[in-house]
Amino acid sequence: MLTTDKEGTPMTQERRPFDYQLELLKAELTHINGAVRQHDEITKSVKNWAILTWTGSLGLALKEQNLHSFVWLTAVIPIVFWIVDASYRRIQRSFIRRIRDIADFVNKEKFLTAVEAGTATDFELLVMRSKTKEFKDTLLGAMLFRSVWILYVGLAICSFVAWVMVN
Repeated sequence: MLTTDKEGTPMTQERRPFDYQLELLKAELTHINGAVRQHDEITKSVKNWAILTWTGSLGLALKEQNLHSFVWLTAVIPIVFWIVDASYRRIQRSFIRRIRDIADFVNKEKFLTAVEAGTATDFELLVMRSKTKEFKDTLLGAMLFRSVWILYVGLAICSFVAWVMVN
């Protein structure tokens, strides 16, 4: 019976170049997954701060009679947070794109050949992020994700509705 190290690589066999690359690829995927989760937390926090700031500003503007004519300005708050949220989502998309690049690579014949032969591949490792020119990967594209724009546009519309009602 062969003994293995903590990665499951046989210890009695000499390690091949592919084995080292596979370890690096696993580490990259672990770090990418952590970064994606971290950006999920950041965007959740941005949404929470947007709602808190907008609610407080709207409440103050509605409470104070002399601020009623400025209620419409509270619509700016969700728009600014929308841009911040989208900028983090754009970064997150580049991590997700890298995961797709890795998935495409490991599902190709070239990868299977390298596995069988134990030879190094020409796939670039430890890249972490991949950028594309696709519209959905731009700032505007990230802003137009349904889960993003509905909240921020909804808050801005509520500000305008409140402004119309008090004026």
